[in-house]
Amino acid sequence: MNFYKHFLGDYARDTASLSALEHGVYRLMLDSYYATEKPLPSDVAELYLIAKARTPGERKAVEKVADRFFKINGDGTRHNQRADLEIAEARAKSEKAKGSAERRWSKADAPPDAQRSDMHSHSDGNASQSQKPERSTTSPATAGEARGGAASLPDCPHEQIVAMYHELLQACTRVEKWTTARQQALRARWRDEALPNREKHRGYRTVEEGLAYWRRFFAWVNESKFLTGKAPGRDGKPPFVASLPWLVKAENFAKVIEGNFHREG
Repeated sequence: MNFYKHFLGDYARDTASLSALEHGVYRLMLDSYYATEKPLPSDVAELYLIAKARTPGERKAVEKVADRFFKINGDGTRHNQRADLEIAEARAKSEKAKGSAERRWSKADAPPDAQRSDMHSHSDGNASQSQKPERSTTSPATAGEARGGAASLPDCPHEQIVAMYHELLQACTRVEKWTTARQQALRARWRDEALPNREKHRGYRTVEEGLAYWRRFFAWVNESKFLTGKAPGRDGKPPFVASLPWLVKAENFAKVIEGNFHREG
């Protein structure tokens, strides 16, 4: 999810006893919960990573917040009831919108006689509506291209990809500002990779499939000593460390995919 509701009154009531540090920990854990749309892991060590807890005080705050707001249930993971409800509601809305879109595409692909019959059925009994059926501005060919290609892909989930980058590539440069230019570069790579464009790469058509692809991409980056600053620098220079803006530039992205930075020594 790129967005979730934050009710100030409810939040203030439920977190009145938290310290400033504990508030920060709670929001980081919530952000991860909503970004992945999954419960948090039960392992406290993994929670430390999610909340970026390094000092004893920060880790104690993680444990307190986890025990209070993210209790382990029968499936062995940590759940937050309010987050589960919001995620379920968002998924239901998404499925409803998807169903409506599919019905519209079905009408666009219907034979001309069926389309005219459908339009007449909606205009019967409405004296103020023209008896002349509207002419569709979308040809079946155009509709097919949109439905089958990147045009049908949901918007690039910037926040989820940035969060995933931070989760999987902790040795790489942290993103502090996500500028318009950086957004455009990531959006371009997101849409390019949605289409089958290499042998064994089938593309993706949903946010879930896309995020799974980008998780594999970041895991691949993490295997490179050069990209993660583990290879010695040349000519006395410090080791190179990749950043997300660097990774999503078209040429750099292609070289990473091709394994150019995985051929150390």
